Amino acid sequence: RVMAVRERALGRLESIGSGCGVVMTASGTFTGDGMVRVRQEGSLVGEIDCEFLHEGLPRLSLTAHWTPAENTNGTPGYETVPDPFDLTETTLALLATPDIRSKEAIVRRFDHEVQGGTVVKPFVGIDATGPSDGAVVVPIETRHQAARAGAALGVGVNPAYGAIDPYLMAWAAVDEAIRNVVCLGADPDRISILDNFSWGNPRLPDRLGSLVRCTQGCLDAAVAYGVPFVSGKDSLNNEYTGLDGLKHTIPGTLVISALGIVPSLDRTVSSDLKAQGNLLVAIGMTKAELGGSAYLSNNGLAGWQAPGPVVDAIAGYRCLHSAIKEGLVRSCHDASEGGLVIAACEMAIGGGLGIDISFGDVIHEVGRNDELAFSESSGRMLVEVTAVQCDRFMEVMGDFPKAIVGTVLRDDDVTITGLGDRTLISSDLAAIEHAWRGHVEDWS
Repeated sequence: RVMAVRERALGRLESIGSGCGVVMTASGTFTGDGMVRVRQEGSLVGEIDCEFLHEGLPRLSLTAHWTPAENTNGTPGYETVPDPFDLTETTLALLATPDIRSKEAIVRRFDHEVQGGTVVKPFVGIDATGPSDGAVVVPIETRHQAARAGAALGVGVNPAYGAIDPYLMAWAAVDEAIRNVVCLGADPDRISILDNFSWGNPRLPDRLGSLVRCTQGCLDAAVAYGVPFVSGKDSLNNEYTGLDGLKHTIPGTLVISALGIVPSLDRTVSSDLKAQGNLLVAIGMTKAELGGSAYLSNNGLAGWQAPGPVVDAIAGYRCLHSAIKEGLVRSCHDASEGGLVIAACEMAIGGGLGIDISFGDVIHEVGRNDELAFSESSGRMLVEVTAVQCDRFMEVMGDFPKAIVGTVLRDDDVTITGLGDRTLISSDLAAIEHAWRGHVEDWS
């Protein structure tokens, strides 16, 4: 009976493999006797006891310590700089930075299709040049089914947060990865994640201390969001000896990848604006969390408060997914590097449409306009909805922080106001797009 079941299983696997163009070979059998044996052409060439395999290597005893980033006076780090009045040039400069600007020159060099089944691609919008939050692909076996599901892939990373607190970096990376796939239409209760650590020498106490703190953040965030780590990898000992004779390490960096199930490909969402007259809703709380932000880095300023955990974010993501399933969401984009202003500009680039936004209406805990515009607080998205469906969208979002903040325009004006209705940004779509992808024209 066991052999019959085994043969049926092998036959099924071979059928699936041949349909996918993959060669499958049965290479072993579970014996249950606690031994691993390897044979070549029938001859035993290796044998090891499972207990020794798992427990035989003595565990290392290492010392770890972590010291918080220096901030002796407890201030934000940029308080001596006046709150900027005009952020137009600052925004254009941010859009042109390597971390934010279009990666088209890189992506288009490689095959970013998955056997022709990429539904939401790395670039979206009327000219397929706007940034996507990730990608949605279709499994081969479901490609011709009437009710098709898909898989959404997204990532989260920001090593600048790790220089402040690796624990907060982990939370932010987990949140960003999950947020990206939820924006695409993934069910927040059907997401798995993977970690990728790039770190220094873990035998040195400070390197190991920051690594331990980062892994604790991974654990706490995964439990809070209810998402399992299904795999991961690490790249350690990334160090070199400088001309000063001292050991130098790379910035400890964590990349989180998320894979989520999109229940119906009819309900995928992209980040590009869709139509004149639609409304923009900001969801999530904006806090004075400029530490590690693109804004401070690009202006040579210091900041100590990296984005903190948003423990109830998953509840808001469930509400957003319900709105997506109802067909209430026309477009959606996460606010991460560069904050709300950069997210809004990227949505406009993708849709080829202007925007009139009042970020003073955002649910916030800030005292400055640059904090409001460029804070990278977790748990936030910009969502485009029609005027007719806006009330229903706000109802579905429940108690999660949300506010109507703007309107989509037919022309190419980009106007953003802030606290006290102060005009922060007054530009046009051509200038915004050139800042974000002007270098691509030079490459092509």
